[in-house]
Amino acid sequence: MKQTKIFYIVKGTLYRNNIHNFNEDEENNITINKEFRGNNVLEIRKQAFSYFRSILEVLYESKGLVFENEDKAQKDLKDFYFSGIMDETPKLSDKHPNLTGIFTDRDTNKYLTISFCKADDKPYICKNGMKIYDDKTIHFFGYERELMDKIIIENLKSEQKFLTKRK
Repeated sequence: MKQTKIFYIVKGTLYRNNIHNFNEDEENNITINKEFRGNNVLEIRKQAFSYFRSILEVLYESKGLVFENEDKAQKDLKDFYFSGIMDETPKLSDKHPNLTGIFTDRDTNKYLTISFCKADDKPYICKNGMKIYDDKTIHFFGYERELMDKIIIENLKSEQKFLTKRK
């Protein structure tokens, strides 16, 4: 069977729970990275969206709630992507005296996305084996979601070209 010209990736990092007074380390995060490939682009797209939603449903279940819609999930599941903690960056301030008082936002990498990627693109493979593609985000859940709106609209237009060429 011939693979489609694009495939989908559901990926992201979320907090494991709502206790945010911990050090930022891997054991306190949930990391998701799953590829969807096949010979029917509409089917693999559907699978990616279904998987994405199932993650939100599991997060809801962990809080004893029931999924209604993604806008409500963005509010109800905020604990999984927002801590509100700003960390001072001691490594920078130790190296340069003019950089004291610089803070980093712990939540900037807390989100869940659906992206598509051209099937013939070669990934960058990290030391830990994780593959990084030149992917285009088409769906976003998490921290500062509204900042992604314009990018998502452009990426959806780009995706549409692949969906209409599928025959």
